Amino acid sequence: MLLVLIHISFNVAEYMIEAGVDVLNDVNGAKGSTMAEVAAKYDIPIFIMHNGGVEEGQEIEQVVRELGESVDICLNVGVKKEKYNSRSWNGIR
Repeated sequence: MLLVLIHISFNVAEYMIEAGVDVLNDVNGAKGSTMAEVAAKYDIPIFIMHNGGVEEGQEIEQVVRELGESVDICLNVGVKKEKYNSRSWNGIR
C-alpha cells in the first residue's frame, strides 16, 4: 500500500515517514515549507504542486515558470531528480 502525506510540518512529516509514509505531497510547491528538505533527508519522492492564482492569458507560462522554481528548490536542497514530480491543480503538467 502506498501512503502519501500531504503538506504538514517538518516534525510531523519526519514522524510519519518513520511510521511508513512513502511519498510527500507539497501543495505549496516546496515554497515556504520544509517538505523538500524532509524528502531529501529521507530520500523519498515528493510531489510539488502549483495551486496559486495565475494571470489571465499567462496561465501556462506562469505555471511552468513557478513549477520550475519549485523544482530548483528541491534540487538545491538535495532531492534527487528522479524523486520529484510536479503537477498543477488544473492538470497542466
